[in-house]
Amino acid sequence: VFRYDDANGNSQQKWESFKTKKEAQKRKSEVEHEIDTGTFIPPASVKIKDFLIDFVDMYGKRKWGLSMYTSNTGLIRNYINPVLGEVNVQDVDARVVDKFIATLQKTKAVDCNGRRAKTEFVTPCTIEKICKLMRCAFGQAIRWGMVGRNPFIGATLPKREQKKRAIWDAETIRRALDACEDDRLYLAIHLAFACSLRFGEICGLTWDCLDISDAA
Repeated sequence: VFRYDDANGNSQQKWESFKTKKEAQKRKSEVEHEIDTGTFIPPASVKIKDFLIDFVDMYGKRKWGLSMYTSNTGLIRNYINPVLGEVNVQDVDARVVDKFIATLQKTKAVDCNGRRAKTEFVTPCTIEKICKLMRCAFGQAIRWGMVGRNPFIGATLPKREQKKRAIWDAETIRRALDACEDDRLYLAIHLAFACSLRFGEICGLTWDCLDISDAA
């Protein structure tokens, strides 16, 4: 049991439970040291789902491109909020993170952006993306003075299977171009392989991106 001053300067009492008296005394000493040095963060009841709204609004909108914004908000909506949304930010520790990851491994994959999920459960690759997003979010929580540590740093992630990506060889590309009857699709295929452009990059091209002068 320890006392602290909340954000309004009012004295409050806080109870925390531990398995042994030694652990409790260690925690009490830590709190007293933080209070003495001015680094103590008062308890607050901010839920993960509410915190992530602010995180996306103040960080995501400034730092993410459209594709990443769509992907990350989808991860928050489909996988993070359903599991952790009602948990207080300050209650998330390494144990909560490990249980979160274990739960994700048993969670059904969600169809997203009109695409059917390719696997029955959330893949290790997606879990890695979720933890990376949450590690970034808790980094901001530290910066905002909400927590003192980032529980997602060093999280034990499920092993990923390294699969060699299949690519088209020159003959396959030639056959695809010969079979293509749509002029715009034909051009898109050329751009994809000649310039190593992705789908979004091809669709985002405008005339000012092109140089078709004789000098070129």
